[in-house]
Amino acid sequence: MVRTKTPDPFDSPRSIVSGLAALAVSSFVAGQSATAALINGDLGNPNNTDRVMTGAGAVGTTGDVWNQWSNGTVTLKDSTGTLTVVTATIVTQGISNVTGDTSKFANPADNTEISRLGLLMCDYAYVSNSGIGHLTLANVPAGQYDLYLYGQGDQTDQNTKFTVGGVDKLTTGGAFLYSTFTEGQQYVVYSNVSPVDGVIVADFQRNSTEFGALNGFQLSPVPEPTSLALLGLASVSLLARRRHA
Repeated sequence: MVRTKTPDPFDSPRSIVSGLAALAVSSFVAGQSATAALINGDLGNPNNTDRVMTGAGAVGTTGDVWNQWSNGTVTLKDSTGTLTVVTATIVTQGISNVTGDTSKFANPADNTEISRLGLLMCDYAYVSNSGIGHLTLANVPAGQYDLYLYGQGDQTDQNTKFTVGGVDKLTTGGAFLYSTFTEGQQYVVYSNVSPVDGVIVADFQRNSTEFGALNGFQLSPVPEPTSLALLGLASVSLLARRRHA
């Protein structure tokens, strides 16, 4: 009787690479699922429903959802509108919510119509004198994130000094832009921030002669290097399969 060996799917190098490719894709998806999606926050009066930011800030895309709140703690939705477990808390020390001068952020072609980006910048929390404010993000899934912090009041000298992990970064203001954001002018970026016990804290204070503002933030997950490497392997495998098809 002749016995026929059942082919082992991992006998050939091509099959091994294909198996690794499938693992790469599943690992990448699992890693992305374990990490929170982009989360956007807009400091402002929730009663002003016509002044809620939507769409892309420094990062993001058209139609992105932004959370708006003025004080205390709020549970955040991600940019797709899905409720997360991440919370944001504003702890104030001489900080109030104010309504900024919307004309400063309006399209100069029509000073009565506030621009989309102006919806984020026209209202904000602020500190003055020696006041220090704290933005605390809690229940943040493990991983690394890019944290975007927006800080400019309705005057060009109302700028902000942010501190995250002992590192200071400053906004310098100087102009009101209705169509785009400029890093270092309206916002700063802290790259590859890792939460400690699920918590990220950003302090803010004035970097000006008058006030420092916190207009909002974006928390953007950074894909893990291992997942990216495996995804690259998956791409190479798929190309190889196409060439041999």
